Amino acid sequence: MDSTLLKDAVHQDNLMSKTGVWQRLFRCANVEHNLNNYQQYISPHLDQETQHFLEHKPHWFGKAPIHYFAKNFYHYARFGYFIRFLHWISKISHAHPQRLLKATNLKEQQQIFDEEIAPFFEHWLVKWVGNLPLSVFSLGISPQQYQAMKNESEGNLLKLYYERIRHLSSDFPIQDNYFA
Repeated sequence: MDSTLLKDAVHQDNLMSKTGVWQRLFRCANVEHNLNNYQQYISPHLDQETQHFLEHKPHWFGKAPIHYFAKNFYHYARFGYFIRFLHWISKISHAHPQRLLKATNLKEQQQIFDEEIAPFFEHWLVKWVGNLPLSVFSLGISPQQYQAMKNESEGNLLKLYYERIRHLSSDFPIQDNYFA
C-alpha cells in the first residue's frame, strides 16, 4: 500500500480540511475512536487494495494494520520495537537507567552512568546486537550513515554508542537534556 494513495484519497474528498480525521489518526494514534473515524470518513474513499491492506490480518495471528491506530501506532513501528527490545535487555541485565532521571548534579549522573548504564554495554547480547546493521536501521539510520558511523568508530560501533550515550547522560545536567 502506498501511503500517498491513502492521503490522496482522503484529500480528494477534502476530509483533511473538513474534519481533520487524517491528522488525528496520526497525532492521536492511541485512541479507540480512530477506528470509527477511519470506517466513517476514510475507508469509503479508498481503493479496494488499500482497504484490504488496512482492514485484513496479514497472517493468522496479529491484527489488521488499522487496529494499531487505536493501540498507539508508534509503539509498533521499528523504533518502538527497538526501544522495547532495549528495555528488555536492560531488565534481564538488571540495569536501572531510569535512575539517571533522578540525578541532581553531574557527579551523580556520572556515578549512575558508571553503575547502571556502562555495565549494560558489557552484556553479551548488547555486544552482539550492537554491531549489527539492524540496530541502527531500527533507529531510522540510513545505510550510508551506518557506513559513516562504522568508519568513524573504526568498526567498533558499540564503543561509539557507549561514548555518545556517556556524553548525553553525563556531560551536562539531565534536566536540560531534551532526549531524557
